[in-house]
This record gives sequence, structure tokens and C-alpha cells, in this order.
Amino acid sequence: MTAPDARSRSARRAVFTAFAVQGLTFASIMTQLARIKDDFDLSDLDILGLLAAVSVTSALGSLAAGSLARRRGSALTLRAGLTGVSLGAVLPGFAGSVPALVLTTCVYGFFVGAVDPALNMQGVAVQDRYGRSVISGFHAMWSAAAVAGAGLASLTIGLGWPLPLSLGLVCLAGLALNAATGHQLLGTAEGLGRDAGAAPAAGTDLAAATPTALAPNSTAMQENSPSFTPNSRALEGNSSSSAPNLQVPAGNSPASGGSPAPGSRLAARLPWWPFLLVAVPTFAMWVGDSATSVWSGIYLQDGLGTAAETAPLAYGAYQAVLLLVRLVGDRLIARFGTAATVRMSGVLATVALALVVAAPSVPVVIAAFALLGGGLSLISPLSFVAAARLDPENGDRAIARINIANYVGYLVAAFGVALVSDAWGERTMFLVPLVCVLLLPLMAARFAPPEGDGSARPDAGLPPRAGRSPAL
Repeated sequence: MTAPDARSRSARRAVFTAFAVQGLTFASIMTQLARIKDDFDLSDLDILGLLAAVSVTSALGSLAAGSLARRRGSALTLRAGLTGVSLGAVLPGFAGSVPALVLTTCVYGFFVGAVDPALNMQGVAVQDRYGRSVISGFHAMWSAAAVAGAGLASLTIGLGWPLPLSLGLVCLAGLALNAATGHQLLGTAEGLGRDAGAAPAAGTDLAAATPTALAPNSTAMQENSPSFTPNSRALEGNSSSSAPNLQVPAGNSPASGGSPAPGSRLAARLPWWPFLLVAVPTFAMWVGDSATSVWSGIYLQDGLGTAAETAPLAYGAYQAVLLLVRLVGDRLIARFGTAATVRMSGVLATVALALVVAAPSVPVVIAAFALLGGGLSLISPLSFVAAARLDPENGDRAIARINIANYVGYLVAAFGVALVSDAWGERTMFLVPLVCVLLLPLMAARFAPPEGDGSARPDAGLPPRAGRSPAL
């Protein structure tokens, strides 16, 4: 496979940076929840209400991102969302009352919801250009930045910094990073869904690329065109070089009206049932992840009586192992296959949460959260690739839709953990995610390629997409 071109490499760096900003800001706020709870004298049910409101606004942000990405592209959507995330992250530090706290965290939640699908639209589009799996590395960057955010929160709490100063530092870092690399994201002629008007770079192994089909207005050749030849390759969006055998059928050119435009009635037909079969195990993963990000510090501080500066370490350990596994995630998937990887991950997550519930001491609980990070690490990136595979012609909308499982899981984690905690005490907080993660090994087959063996190739076993020869 030919090495990726300079445009693909710069886009990959930009997506790495965007994932880092999201991970840093998210962890910086989530690991401060125990402190916010004490500062505002909130009960567990108050935290429940706050997180429920944030989940709803995040889901709205995700839907808004899907709509904006179809019209203006995922690059603009992501840059705007990251600006909102960075500014929104500091707002809770200035809240002087509980209503102000709810309002400011909902503003932050809306932009988090907008950024999540836009991140993965860009990530899958970059993977498409590379022709091999790279999305696990993007999620590894998110985890690395989250570890840094948890460490920063622990440090600033120990130093006695006020909350606005701690969050303000994160805000400035996010704005600076977004300004430095945001212009390198894939534009509307280079990326996913409508952005996929240009397919992977010249020389890319299309048989290994992510199944984000070329947009209806793409200049790529359609499979049923008379000019189709098995050795054809798609033209790179902004490149001066192209594969020699490429020809553009007149009926599918942007000017011809031969294909429906994105957002048209035909393009809008997205059946829900296949998405639900992937969304259910994805939801189970997000229940475990959300419970950890929101409640792990409170669990250590209120359930086990640890000091405030120690509470963020559970989430830090979780994210550290999440990062380590994601760094080798593509190799694991190549060795064991997609379905087997999800199945083993589910078993590990179940054991880890059982330890969290039963562990007698703080060190054992922190170690259990670390194991949980290993169990849940690869579910999220694999779910977005699976979503793109389910609806190749509407990849951006497919990713935005599967992302809603994130916020449903977050909402269930908020309600379930708080209600169980109020009924039976803080030590029982993690019974709800323990029950939910049992779905992962049971439904692991939903992540496998439809006709393949679950290999590392993102679209192994798929029927050829538009413009791709079965022989490629």
C-alpha cells in the first residue's frame, strides 16, 4: 500500500489534536464532580438531575451536529464544537448558584454532544483515506488527554487552586490547540458522507478502507457504469495526481443530477433496526464508561472514605489502561477478529465491575477500574466503524445516530447509579453498570463484518461500495 499523502497526514494530526481537546476538557470537569458536589452541597439525586439535564442537551447537540455536518461539513462542525467545548468547560467554575451550575453545565453538554459525532466523522474519513484501521489511535489520544486532565484536576485540588483557575487553564489550552490545527481537518470535498466527494488518496488500498461510501455527488465512478474497469481507483479530492484508469460517468457528475444529493428523500432513508442491534451493546459500554467518569471519584470519596485528592485516581487509572489497550487495539483486532475482541472485552469488563462492587480497599478498587478500562477500551471505536458499515451511503448520519447511545447510556448511568446509591448506599453504586456490561459478550457478533471473519480491515467482508471493483 502506498504511503499516505501529505494532506492525509496533516488531517490525521488535526484529528489527533481534536480528540485530545475533547478528552482533556471532559476529564477535567468529570473528575471535579466530587468537589462541585461539596461546594454546592448537592446530594446524589441532585447530581442525578444535573447529569440528566446534561445528557439531554448532549443528545440534542449530537443531532444538531449531524444536521450541520450534512450541510456545511464535519470540519466546520468540529471546529465550532471544540470552541464551544473549551469555553463551556470554564463556565461551571463561575457558577454562583445551583441554577447557574445547571445552565452552564448544560451549555458545555450541548457542545460535547456536537463534538463527539463530528470527531468520529473526521476519524473515519481519515481512516478511509489511509486504507487501514487508524481510528483506535484517535481514541487512544482521547484517553491520553483524559489521563492528563484527571492528573491536572488532582494536582490543582492538592494545590488549593480555585475551580475557575483550574478549568480556565484547560479552556485556554483547548482554544489554542483548536486554532493551531483546526484548519487541517478534512473539508467538504475530502471527508465522510457528503464530505466524501473525494475518496481515499491515490494509491490507497481501497479493499482495506472504511466503508464510508462515496457521496452521491462524488466524482468517483459507479460500479454499474459502462466505463467501469477493475483496476480503477477513486480520484483524490484535491490532488493533482490520480489513478490512470479513472473515468467519470456523466450521469453521476454533480451537474448532471444523476444521483440524489445528500439530505434528499432517498439519502434520508436510514432504517433504525440494524442500528439498534449495534446500539444496545454500545449503550452497555457507555453505561460502564459514564458511571466511571461521573461516579468513580464520588464512590471512592463517599463510599470508601478516601481523601479528595485521591478520588480522581480511579478515573485516571481507568483512562490509563484504556489508553494502553487502544495503542495496540488494531493489532488485537487483527489477531482475534472484531467479534472475539468485543466478546473478550465484555468478559473482562464484567469481572472488573464485580471487583469494584466487592473490593475491600481503595487500592483494589483503583486496580479494578484499571481493568475496566481495558475491557471497555475498544468498544467505542469499533461501534463507529460498525455504524458506518451499516449505512455506507450516509456515513455521517450513521455515526451521529449511533452516538446517541452514548447519551442514553450516560442518562441511565446517572439515574441508575444515583437511585441505587440512595436506596442501598454508595458501595452498591456500580451494580447497574455491572448488569449492563453483561450484554457485551452476548451481543458481540453485531460488531463483526456481515460476511467476513471479523478481521482487522475496517470493512472486511463488505460488498463493494460504489466505485469499487470486487477484485480490488
